[in-house]
This record gives sequence, C-alpha cells and structure tokens, in this order.
Amino acid sequence: MKVLLVYAHPLEGSFGSQVRDRALAGLRAAGHEVRLTDLYAEGFTPELSAWEHEHHLDPPDTKFRVVPDVAGHADDLRWCDALVLSYPTWWSG
Repeated sequence: MKVLLVYAHPLEGSFGSQVRDRALAGLRAAGHEVRLTDLYAEGFTPELSAWEHEHHLDPPDTKFRVVPDVAGHADDLRWCDALVLSYPTWWSG
C-alpha cells in the first residue's frame, strides 16, 4: 500500500517526532511504500491571507499574486492509498 504520512511539529527530538519515527518504521516494516511530508521543515504556511480568503473560489491567477505551490502536496495525495496525520493537539494546560 502507498502511504503518505503528513507530520507537523516544530521541534525535532520531541515526543511527536518519536511518534513519527515509530509510525514510519512500522509502516515500512509492514512492507508499505511510504512518503513523508514534514510541514514545519518545509516552512508550510497553513493560514490564508485576506486576499486568498476573498478569492479562494476564483481560478488561479499567478500574474499579480503569489500563489502557494501546493502542486507537490496534491500529487502526493493522488499518489497515496492511505493517509496518516501526525500532529500534536495542544489544549494549553
């Protein structure tokens, strides 16, 4: 099976990174083909700008605005049979 693991945590060496590593090892040991996306490592910006929010249904227009390059992420999602999301949920206390 082709598995995409999307990881989001700001600190290498954290419990979250250990969970990621165990998940990768287990998936690979089970014979799955795995791709890893590390959102913090690539500097991914998850929030929409005001302009993007206003125009999110418009056709892409790269002439006057910088559009985030998400083509690689879209390709990975089309490629995979399964998706694993690894991220912390912080409850602030």
